[in-house]
Amino acid sequence: MLNINEQSTDKYDKFKYILPVVEFINDNYNRNHSVQEYANICNLDKYYFIKLFSEYTGVSPLLFKTRIRMEKAKELLINTNMTNGQIAEIVGYSSSYYFSRIFKRHTGISPELFRKTNGK
Repeated sequence: MLNINEQSTDKYDKFKYILPVVEFINDNYNRNHSVQEYANICNLDKYYFIKLFSEYTGVSPLLFKTRIRMEKAKELLINTNMTNGQIAEIVGYSSSYYFSRIFKRHTGISPELFRKTNGK
């Protein structure tokens, strides 16, 4: 789970609307929800939601979810013998090929190389 600066909630009351979505994404990172669905959770306009979310977390909602997925994938690559296809499915990707592309884009190396260089 990604940590968010909790002091921000004291400083910026407007971010209280974003907290339930951050929690929802952390709990449901492996599901494909749209940004509009996230905005609906906090009853905000989609574009205002994206603006607030990005101010609060420093990244867009979709990048936030992708980063959570990549962290979970790293854990699974290090601690299990699951295939890339199994890991892709667990973290929310229907294609192991697409998962591998996204993983490499975010880490700079393939899932296979990550696993080899990190213990399994």
